[in-house]
Amino acid sequence: MIYFTYFSLLLFLSVYGFKQQGRLLAASATFLVFIFSYPSGGDWIGYFLNYNCLINSICTINTPTFEPGFNGFVLLFGNLGFLGYNAIIVAFNVYAISRFSKLFENSSFIFFSLLSFFFWVIYVEAIRQSIAISLLLIAIPYLFKHQRVKFALLIILATLFHTTAIIALLFVIPTIS
Repeated sequence: MIYFTYFSLLLFLSVYGFKQQGRLLAASATFLVFIFSYPSGGDWIGYFLNYNCLINSICTINTPTFEPGFNGFVLLFGNLGFLGYNAIIVAFNVYAISRFSKLFENSSFIFFSLLSFFFWVIYVEAIRQSIAISLLLIAIPYLFKHQRVKFALLIILATLFHTTAIIALLFVIPTIS
């Protein structure tokens, strides 16, 4: 029921004229739904094992290893607790979506569209991927402004959280004339 209410709210905001004004409400609702969705799915177990190893030194042979950016993030914010550092990730993801949506006439619709496709798969289940996608959302406007170096630096930063983000460097090719 929470997800239905959430998506109904985003759809209402985007359809009934709450274009830019609805961005703050959409961001607030997204933050609340995201924060109360952790941990869910199956990936959180690996993230918890990684956190427990890095912060509490409780490591097993099954403890997953992640990219250096994510491990550094856990070491930096892990003392806030497992849900605490997840709250920071949620805040960053909501910030990135909000910043990206501000570029469009109907910000609320951008929230609705992005999260209709990525809500569970990326932003709730796959934490490292969500950081990489959020960095990509921040980087995309630089690509359109032909600020390729800023775009590339953000993508390289994203690869420190999820290696597959490197593929986004291909987006530079069409901008070279």
